[in-house]
Amino acid sequence: MARTFTAASSHKIITALGNLGFVIGPGTVAAIVRPASFGASNTAFSSGATNAASWMLQVGATGTGTISLRLNGTETHNTTVLTVSQWYCIVATKATGTATPRFHFYDYTAGAWTHENAVGTLANCSTPITQAQVGCTPAGAAFWGGDVAVCGAWNVVLTDAQVEPLAFSLLSWFQVQPRGLFVLDQAATTIALNDQTGGGANQSSITGTAVSANSVPVFSYGADLLEDLFNAAAVSTSLVYERRQAAIPESLYAR
Repeated sequence: MARTFTAASSHKIITALGNLGFVIGPGTVAAIVRPASFGASNTAFSSGATNAASWMLQVGATGTGTISLRLNGTETHNTTVLTVSQWYCIVATKATGTATPRFHFYDYTAGAWTHENAVGTLANCSTPITQAQVGCTPAGAAFWGGDVAVCGAWNVVLTDAQVEPLAFSLLSWFQVQPRGLFVLDQAATTIALNDQTGGGANQSSITGTAVSANSVPVFSYGADLLEDLFNAAAVSTSLVYERRQAAIPESLYAR
C-alpha cells in the first residue's frame, strides 16, 4: 500500500529534520510515486524551512510531467514527460559544486529505466533547517497530487548501477546508508510516519492524506515487518540484518 495526497486539499506530512540537514551537492533524492496530475511544481519530498534554504524533488515543475530538482528556489529538470496515474521510481542525483544533476526513472508499466542529464546546472543547496516534508514544499505550497510509497535521501551521488535496484528491493535503499528513509505503508493515517534509518526525521504533524487504494507494484509488506529489521547503527556499506520473521518477503533480502 501507499499514501494518497490530494493537492487540492493541501495534504502533507511534516517530519523533524533528523539527519536530512545536509547540503545537496553531493546528494541523491528518490521516491516511488504515482502522480495523479501535473500542476505546477508538485513536490513529492523536500527538506528545509523556507524555499530559500531547501531541496525539493518534484514532478511537473515546468507544467508538464518532467522530474525536477529544486535547490534554494532554483530548479532544473529532465526532458522526458511522465504519464499520469502510472507508478514510477524517480531519482535525482547531483555532484558537489555547480553541476548538472542527473535524473533517473523506472516506469513500472513499461518495465524500463531511463537515465538523463538535466537541462541545466545547479549550485549546492544551503543547509536545510528545521524540518522535512512529504507532499509539499518547505513553504507549504506546491502540494503533491497522487500516491507516495517510499522516499529517501543520501549525501552521496549514487551511480546508475546503484540507482537501478531501488525500484525492486527495499534493502537496496541501504546499499549506502541513507540520511532519511520513509516507507508510507501504514495501515491507517493515525500511525506515524517515522524515519526508518533511526536518524530522527520522525513525523511531527500531518494534514489529511489517506491510505491508497492503488496497488503498489513493489514492497507489498506491512510496516511492522520493518521494525528493528534495519539497525541503523550497524548498517554501513556492508549490510547487517537478521531474518526475524519467516513471513518477511524475499524481496527484502540481498540476492
